[in-house]
Amino acid sequence: MGIRETLDKKKSLSVVAAVVVIVGSIVAIYVQARNTGTSVSGSIYLTQDDGKTFIAGTPKQMIGIGKDGQPVARAHVFMCGGKQVVGYMTRYTDESVKLLMEVQANRDVAKSPDVAAKLSQVPMRGMEVKKPGQPGWVPQSDVARASRIKPFVCPDGTRPAEVLP
Repeated sequence: MGIRETLDKKKSLSVVAAVVVIVGSIVAIYVQARNTGTSVSGSIYLTQDDGKTFIAGTPKQMIGIGKDGQPVARAHVFMCGGKQVVGYMTRYTDESVKLLMEVQANRDVAKSPDVAAKLSQVPMRGMEVKKPGQPGWVPQSDVARASRIKPFVCPDGTRPAEVLP
């Protein structure tokens, strides 16, 4: 006997299954709509001193300038030997910061085809990476150089997972 025949014979089971799916969908939509973006799962580590120190923050805080006029970078933190260390950092280029601030000030700007095209390029062409203590930022679009920066290896040779706040 197929599914269709079973559902025809047990209509109450069909109604219960449909109600469960609908209620589950409504709960999922409510939970997502209620999320303000300030939850721990949306948190990242930020640094302003080349990875010497870091604090918990949000991706939105990477746009613009932080305390004392220093640019803000995301600190990619790893656990090595029981200690949290910054493996590498990422930041927006000056051009990307200007674009993101413009969009943040006026969301309608993002509807423009040119701005939308520029926004789509930010993750690759509008970001830079750097290891703490190393001179100069490397464009993320320079895949060969960026791929040498991003993999983090502890001094003991292990490759830990990134730690989030």
